[in-house]
Amino acid sequence: MLGIIWVGCPGLAAAEGRLFGAAEMIYGEHSAKEVGEKVLDADYFAQQYSLLYALKGKLLEGRAGDYHLSLGYEWNSLSGELNGEGIDVETGKILYRGDVMVAPGGLPFRLHLYSQDMIQSAFVDGRVPTLFESLPSDNFATPSPIVDIQNGQRIRSGATLMVGIRNGSYQGRYREVLSQFPRLLVDYSEVYVKDEKSLSPEHYRDRNLAFVSLNKKDNWFHYRLFEHRDYLNPEENYEESTYLLGTVDHTLQRQWINFTNWMKISADGSFTEGKKPNLEEDDFERYDLNMFAVARRSGWNASSFNTYSRLLEVGELRKSLEVPFYLNGELSRDTFARFRFVGSRDERLDLESGIQEDEDVLFASTRLETFRRERFILAPQLDGEVKQGDRGEGHALRARVEYYTNKAVRPRYDIFTAYSLARFEGTGDEGLETRFWEQELEGRIETSLSTSFRTGLGEELLYGTGTLDRTVSRHIIPKSAIGQSLFGTDFDNRDGDVFRSITTWFGEHRSLSRISNRVELKYDYLSEPEQSNGQFIANHSLRYDGREFLVNILNQLVVGEHDRRNSELSGGALADDLSLSSANASFLNRSLVRYLPNRSMEGSLRLDYEWRDEDEGSSSHVLGEQQYVYRIFKTNGIIRKLAEIEEKIEYERFTDAAGGQLRATVFTLTGDYYPIKILLLRARARYDIRSPENTHTTTWYLTTALNFEKLQVALDYAYGERSEGDTLPERYEHRWEVQVRKIF
Repeated sequence: MLGIIWVGCPGLAAAEGRLFGAAEMIYGEHSAKEVGEKVLDADYFAQQYSLLYALKGKLLEGRAGDYHLSLGYEWNSLSGELNGEGIDVETGKILYRGDVMVAPGGLPFRLHLYSQDMIQSAFVDGRVPTLFESLPSDNFATPSPIVDIQNGQRIRSGATLMVGIRNGSYQGRYREVLSQFPRLLVDYSEVYVKDEKSLSPEHYRDRNLAFVSLNKKDNWFHYRLFEHRDYLNPEENYEESTYLLGTVDHTLQRQWINFTNWMKISADGSFTEGKKPNLEEDDFERYDLNMFAVARRSGWNASSFNTYSRLLEVGELRKSLEVPFYLNGELSRDTFARFRFVGSRDERLDLESGIQEDEDVLFASTRLETFRRERFILAPQLDGEVKQGDRGEGHALRARVEYYTNKAVRPRYDIFTAYSLARFEGTGDEGLETRFWEQELEGRIETSLSTSFRTGLGEELLYGTGTLDRTVSRHIIPKSAIGQSLFGTDFDNRDGDVFRSITTWFGEHRSLSRISNRVELKYDYLSEPEQSNGQFIANHSLRYDGREFLVNILNQLVVGEHDRRNSELSGGALADDLSLSSANASFLNRSLVRYLPNRSMEGSLRLDYEWRDEDEGSSSHVLGEQQYVYRIFKTNGIIRKLAEIEEKIEYERFTDAAGGQLRATVFTLTGDYYPIKILLLRARARYDIRSPENTHTTTWYLTTALNFEKLQVALDYAYGERSEGDTLPERYEHRWEVQVRKIF
């Protein structure tokens, strides 16, 4: 800041003006040789200078609002060379901001006007192969050579007018007249982006217009318009307009009207039209109607959220109606009832062929909870569904009864039992006739053998017989179509007998010494007409959370065919998702030990191991990491960090089913020294061994940084060498960069 200027003008309070400036210079060189031949040769000199004058003040000494005004200019330059190709770029950009808030005190009026483009240009790094790359667990990567400047317009403008709001207390002669003003909101915003020279060129304009008026109490009228104009790809041009009338306010929050002292309602209707002028097949028209109601009386409550939509797209007309109703209440002091009803209708009409597909669904569910003051609760439940139409039709019925302990009486044994019988009948969407019976029996018991140990045993038995197509029902889901625990897929059809048994046991111990230990055993057996599969899953977790030590161990053993959709181990030197195939057996271990005796010392040891038995053979994945950090503090009135030393060893090995191996061993040493508060001296070294490339890579990093309040200076140097391997040549690489930034 160079100065402070006080500006006075009639009708305005004193305005405070400030002048800001910034200058930044970056110079660097980056080169690499392979087998004596230079493969990377880059140097660059980047400059950025900006000057901005900012002014802020109040209108009528703050009684009428305030304003913020800024105007400046930015100049950027980049010169250099990358592998023999010269770089010479110069750009300039105007920076500005105008923000005026007109809010007369006591008057129901507020006007906000704004327009700004304060996004500064950015230097763009070129992506070049380098030895100075980081691992997922650190940030060792150094920037690549600067090759371009990202400079473009990003203008955000708009105006917001609000009338009929409360804005202080006005006691003047026009108070009664102003109090009758309708509530009104007019909001216009625009975003204009033009950056055609960047790596990802952009040139578009987005406009939003909202007109919202409160014509009666809690009844709002909305008109909203969105327009997107893409000047590089006109096919993406898009317009969308919405008309809405109902109990949705100007902030798009739903409002509720007290119909009686125990019932509230809310309703709205809208029409939305979307157009792509250059791509008519994406045009649409949509009608939406919503009618919501909630009611609450002593001992019971009810709610209904009815929706209707009509969507007209090119070549297709879709209509959807849903009428749900929920009722909960106490029939007596011992009995509580829950009732659900959902009726829906979907229609799809192909306008070209005239083919229409319909779907009508009626679903009802009733549940009673009886003997709620006794030791055991009896809860019968009945679900019924009827479905008709072209996407499967039929009916489903499920009767279920539960008998379980009442936790309110704090029983010694927590017991839960349930039995359900379901019937599915109809015709699937592909013509498959469905006649299917399903029975399920559940039992579970848990107890605390002592204040620190709890155990439980559970069993689920499922038996289904007949022919099943899942499309005959929507709300009542046949559990016979659900896949096993560690399989990611379910079944659409069943033909024949299905039997499934899930047996679980757990034991959990929590001691006063902050140790928790849990073992869970699970056997999931599924028998189908064509095959059967059993999965044995053993999980073990141990955690100790002491003042100085933290131990966290997780183990999982799986026997039986199962999937793995992503890599279980990540964060190491090798790539993630190294094996995605299914396995017949697997074992996974995650172990972490952390030691924090004081603020000066921190150590950790991590070991992850995964083994999988696949059809092609066995695969394994090992990831180990050891880390130690030591900090030195200096006390001179205040405590500040003087130095920090960090040492890390990482080892990772992956062996695939065919016997191929990937290995990485990384040794890292880092030292930071702060001789004074504003000065940083940093040294880093890394030794990286890779196989099957059979390479050894050594990298050194030196950093010096000086950080004043308005001046920053940084010097970075990096040197790396890689030995010749089986697939990679010998490489020597070095890079240095100096950066200076001054603000005023």
